[in-house]
Amino acid sequence: MKSHRDESRLKLGEAALFSLNRSAELLPFADGDARQWLEARGLVRHVDGRPVVRWRDVLEALGDPPVAPTQKPAPMRAPLPRVKL
Repeated sequence: MKSHRDESRLKLGEAALFSLNRSAELLPFADGDARQWLEARGLVRHVDGRPVVRWRDVLEALGDPPVAPTQKPAPMRAPLPRVKL
């Protein structure tokens, strides 16, 4: 059963910080294999001696590019010269 705290973390998306075990649970393969995969790629950090994973790092390792604007801003145009009417 998911806790309120767990639900809040999932809502954070790529900004979430999970325990190593929870990160392994969220990946689509066996937990032991997932932990090895996370550690082999250097995605495990330590906060006060506890292993944690920043979900953004996992997404980047999986090949998902960071969210970017879908539309490029229009190029700046030179202002039109003022003329007397």
